[in-house]
Amino acid sequence: MPFYLFNVAHDWIAAHPVTMTLVIFSASGLISLYSKEIKGILHLIPISALRTGSRSLRAGIRNLIQQDRDHLQLLESLHNNSYSLLTYLAFSVTSLFMDLFYIGLLFLLFLVAMRVFFHRFQLSDLSFLRTMMIGIACGRIALVNLVLRDLWNYEERTDERRKTIAALEEKLSSQKTKD
Repeated sequence: MPFYLFNVAHDWIAAHPVTMTLVIFSASGLISLYSKEIKGILHLIPISALRTGSRSLRAGIRNLIQQDRDHLQLLESLHNNSYSLLTYLAFSVTSLFMDLFYIGLLFLLFLVAMRVFFHRFQLSDLSFLRTMMIGIACGRIALVNLVLRDLWNYEERTDERRKTIAALEEKLSSQKTKD
């Protein structure tokens, strides 16, 4: 009896018109919510395990150092400067809308090409666009939220960033001496 219920549920999920939309929305939401944790897990890979690609590993570490320095510089420029903070927030909102506009335009061109060349167009295709735009908006909101949380705990977060930069620079120098 349980297998019958599983088959019915599977058939219903496979035939439901919004299944793919919900899967994509859920995946983008989870990636946006847990991006810091995902990044932390990816950083747990031991450097010795990646010994074969030491040149690319050093480039990756340099990239992480640069990202942390850029974030630290952003925090320092926004701290106790309300004009810069308002400018940053306005730029974040306007760039979000511009990104959504460009992605919508590209998707519209894709749908027109599908209609012209393959004579296939369904309104359910537009739900994918809506889901993609919501995922992009959630990701951008998460980035702004990260900056605002870091500004709220400015001293603690900047100290953490500086320690992270120092640890990464130490890893980079030790990696250079091993090669």
